Amino acid sequence: AELQTTRAAAHRSTAADHFERAELPLLAAQHSLLAAEELATRFAHEAVAEQAGRALRLAAADDHAARWRMLLVRLRALRHAGQNEAQWQDLDALDLLAQRTGEPLHHATVAVRRTVALAESGEARRAADLAPQAQPQAREAGDELMELSAYNAWAGALRASGEHAQAAQVATEALQRARATGLKAMESELLIGLAAVATESGDLAQAERLARQALAIDREQHNRIGECVGLINLGANALQRGDFGQARADLADAMVLSRATGRRSFEASIHLNLSALALAEGDAAGAAAAADAGARVAALIGHREYAAFAQLSRGAALLALAQ
Repeated sequence: AELQTTRAAAHRSTAADHFERAELPLLAAQHSLLAAEELATRFAHEAVAEQAGRALRLAAADDHAARWRMLLVRLRALRHAGQNEAQWQDLDALDLLAQRTGEPLHHATVAVRRTVALAESGEARRAADLAPQAQPQAREAGDELMELSAYNAWAGALRASGEHAQAAQVATEALQRARATGLKAMESELLIGLAAVATESGDLAQAERLARQALAIDREQHNRIGECVGLINLGANALQRGDFGQARADLADAMVLSRATGRRSFEASIHLNLSALALAEGDAAGAAAAADAGARVAALIGHREYAAFAQLSRGAALLALAQ
């Protein structure tokens, strides 16, 4: 299936080249968009951004529906690749387009995407303040998935802000709705969020149970990104329990998936967990090396929280080396 997708994307790209040379920009834009959407299914983030960028350059300025798809597919690619600065530019462009269309779903999408981008950049408090703005717009649009996405983003921002009780309440209510409507991918995301709350609250048994529920759903749905998140959570949980062998196995599997899907923020998180693991095992040099690796990725994607944590991890490792 992946080979077929690659060939289809290559065919679309070649067709776009042909139409652009023939001075048929609208047809070129159409084929570039289709190529970008096909490439997105195999996590070829740079190629997605390139094809979507060409589509935007060639598309009609008043074709709001096509430009929305082009911006959204490029935004997802930029987010996965950790290109935060470019991501903000596309968020602004989507916001402007939403104002032009007046579509409630478009406004909700922008609010959710901004919330996630803020949280992933280490701006959790700002994200938590913004998140509720998406919910009334999603309700007006009658889009259950978008409304639950808004609640999920809000719960995640609350958790990252340290407001665990409210985060758990928001996520639990949304989880009940996700299960009632059969939205399995959203069920998994909410379970992972609740697992993270449980881990940070010290309830490791509950965290393990929830994370394994989410992992089972993601594997059933062939959701590699969700599977990676689940393994990171399980690895962090095993580390806190003192099961270092299980932690290393889970984090190693997560690293493979993070690189296969191009999720740089996941890679940074895994490096930082590996640093803590090495330090717990008495390997201060390994802990420092992992912290440095996490710092490099955090700097590359502009993640302030991970960058700060990497410095703390490195300091702890250097202190252990000096003793």
